[in-house]
Amino acid sequence: MIEAVLGAVLVSTRRGVVLFVMLGVLALVGIGLLVERLVVTENERIAGTLDAAAAALEANDLNRLFTFLAPTAAESRARARQVLGQVEFTSVAIRGLDIGQVNRLTSPPTVETRFTAVLRYRDRTGTIPYEHYVIGLIVRLHKEQGRWLVTDHVELDPNNPVNRGRRYEK
Repeated sequence: MIEAVLGAVLVSTRRGVVLFVMLGVLALVGIGLLVERLVVTENERIAGTLDAAAAALEANDLNRLFTFLAPTAAESRARARQVLGQVEFTSVAIRGLDIGQVNRLTSPPTVETRFTAVLRYRDRTGTIPYEHYVIGLIVRLHKEQGRWLVTDHVELDPNNPVNRGRRYEK
């Protein structure tokens, strides 16, 4: 917008000074874009951890998935083992990611995220009658040695909106 206004001023006044101002504005925009590209925020790191964990799940790679789960995340690790024993994922997508406020008062820093997971898979056991599942999740993470790791998760009951936030057990 500023470049358009300056372009109009340049055409109407034919002053070379306006061209230098236009180049200065362009340089500032370029620097801003470069900084945006190079600086990674905490929220981007958290989203990156979740995206990488989803990619490991989609690849059905339990060992790689465990690199995104804290060693203390016993329930999440057990659930991952159980699910990957039952199904082979063909697609895993995260929708509506909401990253809460990072709590820097705890040691290590923690954060709670909420999102919907859209899962497509093939049943390995012959006991699951469908190949598509959508589930709400609350995933808690902490920062350990500069990396965000999953410490716990809650599967939200997709059939009962009253139970939001309670652990969903079949």
